[in-house]
Amino acid sequence: MASTHDTLTLNSVDAIINALGGTEKAAAELRETENRVAVWKHRGAFPANRFMRHTAVLRNKGIAAPPSLWGQQDESSAAPRARSA
Repeated sequence: MASTHDTLTLNSVDAIINALGGTEKAAAELRETENRVAVWKHRGAFPANRFMRHTAVLRNKGIAAPPSLWGQQDESSAAPRARSA
């Protein structure tokens, strides 16, 4: 779909599902049931245990999304680590 330089960043579950072609096509792309995808769309969040698989699919489609959509902590919002002396 996109070259390695063309990454579309989407910030909501709804936007991701729509970019994948809607609930039915998103379910096929993500290897999930339509019902599950519809529930995630309604909740506005993906389950954490799907993070690696879903982001791999999205990456192959040229789509990026914040890890927080899967309940993961964004690197930019992570607390700084204490330095050891």
